[in-house]
Amino acid sequence: MQTSVQILMKGIMPVNVPVRNIIGSMTIHSYMNPCKRQTGRGHANYLMHRDLPRFIVAKKKSFTRTVAQLVGVDSGLDKAMLMLDVGKKPKQRKLSEIKRNRLGRMFLEYIFQILCEHDRFCGIEGLELYKVDVGPTFKVMDVYWLAKGSKSDEVAEKVLKESENFVRKKLSELLSSHNVPRLTFIAERKQLVEQEMNLLFERADYGMQYRALSHTGAVLGSMADAGHLKTKIMDK
Repeated sequence: MQTSVQILMKGIMPVNVPVRNIIGSMTIHSYMNPCKRQTGRGHANYLMHRDLPRFIVAKKKSFTRTVAQLVGVDSGLDKAMLMLDVGKKPKQRKLSEIKRNRLGRMFLEYIFQILCEHDRFCGIEGLELYKVDVGPTFKVMDVYWLAKGSKSDEVAEKVLKESENFVRKKLSELLSSHNVPRLTFIAERKQLVEQEMNLLFERADYGMQYRALSHTGAVLGSMADAGHLKTKIMDK
């Protein structure tokens, strides 16, 4: 019985060859022939002819993203993802400042497009949108437009006030989302305040108009009035 077992062992594995060398040769052989596996998938980093269609599709997607970043092509995907992300019920109660700024720029672009495309806003002359401030809870947003201090501001304020629901509806259609916050048009008078302050500083620097007081004041008066009295003398 022992003799038959020894003969069987000699037939399976030579006595002079160590087991370590046999295992090493089997490992090397498996890496040298990665495609000859029972599953037929080959090695993980090995590209075969049947992988070519998937490889071409992946390269096209990568090329499209790269060109969009370089040239600035707006595919609308980022805006859709932003709206979907805001529409979900987040864990935090308030939006971050970065996300509010992104939403404000996006809404400003679409609101400007709506104002340019519809006839109900044709009566407004020289309307300029300043910014869009989205609330932290995404329930309301304020749309600021620049006031000019003339009669056209009253017309613009009336038309925009009556069109708030209309603009919100068009925003929902453009974004394909019903989750659009309630908007309010607000006149931005910062520019008018700056002009008034500049006028006050100018009067403080050059003084009042002395030309109407005396002839000496007409000669040495304020610089802003130069030529006013001279024109009257020439007319006489």
